[in-house]
Amino acid sequence: MDFVLKSGKKPNTVYQLMVENNATESAFYKHFSSIDKLEKEIYVEFFNQTIKMIEKSEDFEAFETSDKLLTFYYTLFELFTANRSYVQWSMQPEHAIQNFSILKEFRKHFLVFVRSLSIEGFKIFDKTKMVEFKNKSIEEVAWMQFLMIFKFYLGDDSVKFEKTDQFIEKTVHAGFEVIGASPFERLIDWGKFVVKEKVSL
Repeated sequence: MDFVLKSGKKPNTVYQLMVENNATESAFYKHFSSIDKLEKEIYVEFFNQTIKMIEKSEDFEAFETSDKLLTFYYTLFELFTANRSYVQWSMQPEHAIQNFSILKEFRKHFLVFVRSLSIEGFKIFDKTKMVEFKNKSIEEVAWMQFLMIFKFYLGDDSVKFEKTDQFIEKTVHAGFEVIGASPFERLIDWGKFVVKEKVSL
């Protein structure tokens, strides 16, 4: 992260990166197979740090499911803000791996977290033979929800990124409305916010 922020580009080789850090290539390959793999692991570390931070709260396990997801998002995006220069750099089209594949490993961890929330909903899938399909559907909805929030955050220019906080809250509540877990008014409220901010979905 320090290398790319100072130079404005990725290191051309592992050797170049390690020389800058007074280390050897062999030390790098003990942990990563390539610089692209390292880039993906940076986002995994964002995820891991988020989980460590929210687990410090003694009240977290007692939270409602929606509040757990909100806490996760608020904490994650605080970390993104603390590292915003790198996050924005890594997501610029000329720097990022195409199609958000830099988030490939992060996605795996994120879906495990969503699964752990045991989100109820999609009543049409209540039959036992449809449980797996229901869970996959909820996970994919959650992933699309994250990408939508992330995209909004990257373009947010409000003070202290307050609009992102609002978007997180409204998007999570709207998501639970879609799966039948919240008052219908929240879905309408989310729609109004999207129209007002001219969010590109």
